[in-house]
Amino acid sequence: MRAAVDELIRKKQELVERQRGIRAELKVIGEDLQALDRVLRLLDPSLVPETRPSRRSRVPALDGLFERGELSASVLATLRDAPGWMSAKEVAAQLVDRKSLQPDDPRRGRLISSVSSILAGYLKAGRVQKALHGGLPHWQIAR
Repeated sequence: MRAAVDELIRKKQELVERQRGIRAELKVIGEDLQALDRVLRLLDPSLVPETRPSRRSRVPALDGLFERGELSASVLATLRDAPGWMSAKEVAAQLVDRKSLQPDDPRRGRLISSVSSILAGYLKAGRVQKALHGGLPHWQIAR
């Protein structure tokens, strides 16, 4: 048992060192990019190089199926109305019914994943409880 613990500690130290190296490399890359921007401005003063990578704009939840915040609210409402524990798949199935999604709609699969993520966040916030039923996580409103 001690050998396994020692090996895990060694592996952790190795990863910490690797992380430090990557951070140092990223710092050097950032400095190189700044130097390139300065040279570009010298060669062509009309250029305004981007100093930061652009952030991706937020994609509407499930391609516009839900308004902002609607999915999270619907997940909680579904659990509130439930007579007992529900799996993420059962919650998603009720939302599919409410939105009248067709069986071949590709958003159905993503909905289960989104519901699971929302429930995990609510668990951390103490708004829902989680228990295993038949080996699968099930959820209910925190009491």
